[in-house]
Amino acid sequence: MSRFWSNSKLLRYLISLSYAFWLSQFFAFDTTMFIISIIRYNNNFVSIILSFIICMIYAILLHELIEKPIVKALRRKILNK
Repeated sequence: MSRFWSNSKLLRYLISLSYAFWLSQFFAFDTTMFIISIIRYNNNFVSIILSFIICMIYAILLHELIEKPIVKALRRKILNK
């Protein structure tokens, strides 16, 4: 079991999302409240699951569209000096 987790691409990707996930929590609350107002079903369980899903979507977008390109550009700039 330990070998599975140490070689897991999914786990490594989720670890790389950690900072973006933390940042995305600031945006997820308003989106969650907006969606709950549309579906008109307010339940704690639904709110938590919906918030987590929205947070993951935002984290993936932040990581792939902002964080990765910036890191790539900085590495290129630093290594070319």
